[in-house]
Amino acid sequence: MRVPLRRFLAAATALLCFAASPGLGPYEALAQTLPVPTASAPLSPVMAAAMGAGVRLGGPLSDVRGLGLLTAAGTQLPGPGILPTAQALRHPPHAPVAAVSIAGVSPVPVPTKAPEPTVALSRQAASAQSPLPSPEAALKTAAPQTASPAATLQKLGVELDRQTQAKESGDTKTSLDAVFLGLRRTPAADTGFPVAAAAGTLRGTGAGGLTRPIQAEPAAAVEVPPALPQSGGARERIAGSFHRAVRTAGEMFFGEAELAALRRPYLGKMNFSRFILIFQAVMGTALSYATGHFIDAAMASAGPLALAWFGGMAALTVARILIGRTQWMLNERIKLRMRQDFRMAFFNHVQRLPASSAKRGDAPEITMRLLYDVGKVTTKNADIPLQMPMLVIQFVMAAAFVLNTSLPLAMGIMISLPLLAYLSAVLGRKMAARQKQISLEQADLTRLGQDLFEGSRDALAGGGDAHAASVYGGRSNAYEALWLEVTKLSANYCALRDFLQAVFSEMLILGAGFLFFILTGYPTVGQIMSLRGYAGDLRGAFTGILDRYNDGRSADGGMSRIYELLREAALAPDKPGAKDFSGSEVSFRGVRYSLPGKGEVLSGADFSARPGERVLVVGGDALARRSLADLLFRLDAPAAGSVHAGGADVADLRRQSLVGRTALVSGKAAAFAGTLRENLLFGVPRMVEDAAILEALRAAGAASLLDPSRLPKGLDTTVQDAGGVSLDAEQRQRLALARAVLKDPAVLVSEDLGLGLVSGEADGLRKDFEALSRGRTTLVFAGLAENGEAYDRIVVLHEGAVVESGTHAELMALGGRYKTLAEASRPAIDIINDHVEPNPPHRRHLIPDRRP
Repeated sequence: MRVPLRRFLAAATALLCFAASPGLGPYEALAQTLPVPTASAPLSPVMAAAMGAGVRLGGPLSDVRGLGLLTAAGTQLPGPGILPTAQALRHPPHAPVAAVSIAGVSPVPVPTKAPEPTVALSRQAASAQSPLPSPEAALKTAAPQTASPAATLQKLGVELDRQTQAKESGDTKTSLDAVFLGLRRTPAADTGFPVAAAAGTLRGTGAGGLTRPIQAEPAAAVEVPPALPQSGGARERIAGSFHRAVRTAGEMFFGEAELAALRRPYLGKMNFSRFILIFQAVMGTALSYATGHFIDAAMASAGPLALAWFGGMAALTVARILIGRTQWMLNERIKLRMRQDFRMAFFNHVQRLPASSAKRGDAPEITMRLLYDVGKVTTKNADIPLQMPMLVIQFVMAAAFVLNTSLPLAMGIMISLPLLAYLSAVLGRKMAARQKQISLEQADLTRLGQDLFEGSRDALAGGGDAHAASVYGGRSNAYEALWLEVTKLSANYCALRDFLQAVFSEMLILGAGFLFFILTGYPTVGQIMSLRGYAGDLRGAFTGILDRYNDGRSADGGMSRIYELLREAALAPDKPGAKDFSGSEVSFRGVRYSLPGKGEVLSGADFSARPGERVLVVGGDALARRSLADLLFRLDAPAAGSVHAGGADVADLRRQSLVGRTALVSGKAAAFAGTLRENLLFGVPRMVEDAAILEALRAAGAASLLDPSRLPKGLDTTVQDAGGVSLDAEQRQRLALARAVLKDPAVLVSEDLGLGLVSGEADGLRKDFEALSRGRTTLVFAGLAENGEAYDRIVVLHEGAVVESGTHAELMALGGRYKTLAEASRPAIDIINDHVEPNPPHRRHLIPDRRP
């Protein structure tokens, strides 16, 4: 076959151009005039805008996406498409737990004639342990609640489909709108099947496991049924896979349904950003189209036409750069605000979790998740939903142009797409598991570091510092090993992906395309160059969709613990028609209460404090005393019994009114980062003049806090913050006492007052507290029976129940547990006084006489 010499020379010239400038397209010469940073240099605004717009920055065999390869030959820049960034990982999924438990409530014996709340709780537990009904039984149960048999069958079918979906996913999700809207109601699903309210969530785990929060309200919320047992035929598995695919596609385009309220304030800006991205994709395809016509016009010696096409290319390139920068800045603002909103919602929710919450976690874990894991929320609710419409439209447009240009070459390019999809799915599953494991390791490492630093003094004194370093180093190595594994997974995936792209796109188009041109004259050199651009857009869009899928799976792994905490029931909101707190009487009536891992800490506590009465509550476990205070302040709800304030159940009171007329002075009082004035007015429901603040400080014995040498700015001095003044234990407790003075409460509560202080400091603090408590209803929770004669009544706890109650004299005469506590609490200094003259002159300043 004779081959025209002109065609052969044209093909050879084009191939030489590619060999001389690897990674550059024919129209990339314009880009050479732009500043190109090195790998170690910071990105210029132009390059940052290009990266934000999704421009691939790479070396040889890189594809044409919009601007094409905006880099010098061989230069590699950190950006999209170079190496997927591995985020935080987690432990692999554990085996499903089928046991049924009630969060925060341990199994306790229930009396034959138990109070109604206890009976109701027992019924809930019994119903949770009962086997799932058959479809026939479910149909009979549902029939009376529907208007017709057809409606009944429809609802049953919807429910069976939903359970199949839950079974395949291994987790039953509920809406988290209430976390962001401050509501306890959840919008019903589109299917018409009610969804449980977020504050009363019943969360399925594994094979039918069910965890119930202790505050399972409101009554109108419908329980989400547990997943069906892990069994079924191929039809059920196919249906489950279909449901998962539909749900995943919906999340990739619109974000997670549970976080719709989080995205709602930004929908307008997100839609505008989507429009810009789609416009950029259209301009990218137009740029490839213009490139081909420019080359053909130049080879045909059509100078004016070639110049016009070149001008169009230049205009499109500049427009994409400018628009890309605008879109990138808009996206970053949306994500920043969304992260902050979610972080604050998560913080507010977690701090309102009751102590009985089985999944509450500890401070180091929550701190780590607030800082790192919360940021992943924008991956599935901003990054992916913003880019998905652009990627799909880019894929469809590129595929149409590829098919229109050369059907044989298009078929060759399409072969690689299923292989890329399979590799992406495998990587997504592995990355989700590793992300979950790394997330948990981060929390464990943070917790371990805090514990080791707190015990560093003991470790150094005991010669165990090397062991402590070894322990931390071992856990740190394990954590870094997980990151290395993630890097290997990403590197292997990228290598295979780039190999497939090179074989089925670059080599196929350049080799087969120019071969067809030499033999048949079609496609032309310009069309081959355009086809290369279309193929780059097609491949970039397809791999972009797969990468977004993997990003979503990774985010799922990092956010699983966050969602687990958000689905925990927070403190119950005020009931409709809640009353204000009036009066000052306090009573605990048959209170039962349990804590996770501790069992029952209160087993029928029953006592009261009359208006103006000062009551000392001693003995028992520290958790029991703390739990009584928590229940009084409505920081949790009892499993049985009730707590009354002012003659009303605290559950029927407005919480703001309750905490506004009560005050807690704790031995573990905290000072918050801020000014001294802000710390004093924390929780005070009214405006206070500086003169009243100074008077409160003097009444609390904290006037020394205003020493100019320590607090040069007085009340405006920053404390407990970087660069601020640190307060010791006594100052923090006196600060809490001054705050109580400013609140002027009807009910005053103290908890382990004087904890961590030396004897003189503790005695002075208790004396100031007693002065403040005169004439107020006062509850003093203490482990030691010190100075019992100063109180109107004493209540003695033992094993979570009240075993003695009376005055100091009555209980000492009784000779029971209180007498034992009182004698045990007498300090050794009093024992010395029993054997010497009471306060002889030469020892009077050392050993005060404190005998009754």
